[in-house]
Amino acid sequence: MPEKHSKKEVMNYIREQLDSGQSVEHITAHLMSYGHTEEDIGSILDEVLRQEESVKSRTTSRVVEILYVVIFVIFMFWVGASAKSPGETVIVGFSPTLIYIILTVVLIERARKFDSVLTLLPLALAFLFFIVGRIGSIPSFEGMEIGKLTVLNLILSYIFLFAIRYSELASRLSIESFIGGGPAFPEKEEPAEIEGRIEVALEAPKQEEYVEMKPKEEEEPLPKLLHSIESSCKALNSVVGRVYRKSNGGNSLIRDLIEIKKEWYNEFNTLAKTLDRERIGEVTDKIEKRLDMMFKTEKELFGDINLQNLKRDLKGNSRIIDVLIMNDNDPVETYFENALILCGKVKESIR
Repeated sequence: MPEKHSKKEVMNYIREQLDSGQSVEHITAHLMSYGHTEEDIGSILDEVLRQEESVKSRTTSRVVEILYVVIFVIFMFWVGASAKSPGETVIVGFSPTLIYIILTVVLIERARKFDSVLTLLPLALAFLFFIVGRIGSIPSFEGMEIGKLTVLNLILSYIFLFAIRYSELASRLSIESFIGGGPAFPEKEEPAEIEGRIEVALEAPKQEEYVEMKPKEEEEPLPKLLHSIESSCKALNSVVGRVYRKSNGGNSLIRDLIEIKKEWYNEFNTLAKTLDRERIGEVTDKIEKRLDMMFKTEKELFGDINLQNLKRDLKGNSRIIDVLIMNDNDPVETYFENALILCGKVKESIR
């Protein structure tokens, strides 16, 4: 029977990976290897990115609104001081723009479907201001150049509208460029299961919309899988030794915390012959847990350490796997992903 996981759990996993700096290709490869189809991943990923776009767009618009209001208030004070006009006269003179800003913020917050209203509203307010100023007998309008103020309010209102629309467009384009930055799906991916890292993020099915996961179609021979894990672990250990070497401020204690112990993967040479499934499972679990530790930050695992010559966060907030990837020329991410995938395959094979 194929397993199922809540769509909400998959979405949370994608958000977590995006927040940690993982690429769309990386997330897609992980989910496909765990059994999801391209269609499922594409649909969920698109939904997550659209939600991120909406949040970012609203935040950017709010910043633009606040910035514009501050500049506009300063401009009003400057005009009032230059013309030596009373404060209430200045406010009345720029009332069309003030009213437009308030109405725009209210309409956008409640429902973002008022494009035509927001476009025509400056004209209506400016016309009303002009009529009241020309025909009415309000004392505040006396001595005002109604025609010039009408045009000025119209210009200021449309600048505000343009600023908001441009900020939304910029946010949307940045999300779309992120989506289009690379191929969304690998051309060819071998079906597999990664039960270590992803199973933590996608823990238990809930009563939500479910995404079906396909069972594994092919199985490699168990001895071959064990030898492949051994090769990936040796390659990762070599990278750890080069990155956290003494000349960079590293030491044997730091390396011992993240290296995969040699006695673990060396035991696979014997287990590939005996095929002791219980012992294979125990050793694989140890390796998988050590690989998961590389998702932690340097500060979480090492505490405060003094390292130099490395691309990393100076306060130790970089993940260990990211430090290894950034500071070595080998395909570290491939070693790491292969090791996780192979551990999942072994555990599935011995069930």
